[in-house]
Amino acid sequence: MRGWPRQELLSNVEPWRLGFYAYALLSNMVFGMYVVASRDLVKQALGNDYGFISFLVAAENIPAIFSVVAGGLSDVLGRRGLILLGFAGVPALALMFVAPVRIIPLLAGLYVTFWSISIPSVMGTLLDRTRSSSMHYSIYAMFGSMGWGLSGVLAGLLAGVFGDRVVFVVAAALLGAGLVSAYVTHPGGGGGVSAREVLAGAKLVLLPLLAAAASIAAADGFYGVFSLKLRDIAGSSEVFGLLYTTLPALIGVFARPAAGIVTERLGALKSFFCVIVSYAVVLPLMAVTSGLAAVVFWVLPLWPFLDQSMVMLISRSLPGRLQGLAAGVVNTAYSLAGSLVLVAALTPAFSSLCVAAVTSLIFLCVASAALVASRLCH
Repeated sequence: MRGWPRQELLSNVEPWRLGFYAYALLSNMVFGMYVVASRDLVKQALGNDYGFISFLVAAENIPAIFSVVAGGLSDVLGRRGLILLGFAGVPALALMFVAPVRIIPLLAGLYVTFWSISIPSVMGTLLDRTRSSSMHYSIYAMFGSMGWGLSGVLAGLLAGVFGDRVVFVVAAALLGAGLVSAYVTHPGGGGGVSAREVLAGAKLVLLPLLAAAASIAAADGFYGVFSLKLRDIAGSSEVFGLLYTTLPALIGVFARPAAGIVTERLGALKSFFCVIVSYAVVLPLMAVTSGLAAVVFWVLPLWPFLDQSMVMLISRSLPGRLQGLAAGVVNTAYSLAGSLVLVAALTPAFSSLCVAAVTSLIFLCVASAALVASRLCH
């Protein structure tokens, strides 16, 4: 079965894969730490400012549009060198230590921009060298889930003892370490592809890209607003960090291999549809419940299945020589999602949890239509 090399997954792991696993763990830990600290900082400084939170979510996602360009360039010029551009995101993250709260979205945009440029060099190489293996990607993503989970513990402890601002400095140092790991162990690859091939490949994945972007917008837009409700339920920075990142991530670590298996068995397209339906049920329930019930819906591991299915759908739509582009398209989906969230944030679409749930359902309908159109085209 494609993507199910059990022995290769469990033994004789090449150094480059270990380096990439470290990159996935550290870079996701950094983003989780940043998210916990920034939301807590906004809550303390601005209260329940849903509009600002939605603007912040958009600022964190829109810059990923550079990822598709970086992915295409990595296939044309070679993948390893572009990792170096990721280091420019380190000072942007560190500056949040002293920046006013209203400036945080700008710095977040810079940090995410340069981090997004580095991602296709790593993820594209993984997809290329493993022939778009669902199981190999699920293991790589599992380390990302571990990093996300650890971020809640570390950010919560640091914020509780030293304040939210210190979290940004520690996160910047960890981001640098993750980039070094990926660069030093990178096996090379990419290069030799023409710009015409990249453009032709991009056209093949337009509909899966739209489906991914609409689905991410549905989840991210709603979860950004829900984070303020979760902060009230938590009652403290430490508990908020545990609920916001650690608990979902721990569940996600176990869900990742399951997502790899399900996507392999059902196929990426069917898995994607199942996730959309699940979100359409769960998000409204999160809006109308409270306390323990809301937390239970929050920790349901839907995100690993969404990520797994959309990555495999896009990756398998392109040949191995264009996997840098595939990884870039995946990250660009986050950028388009951020744009959708930003536009919606300028309207009453996220003015309350119930309204946000309706907005997310609309996004999910768009995603479903794009998947149906993609299926008909094939």
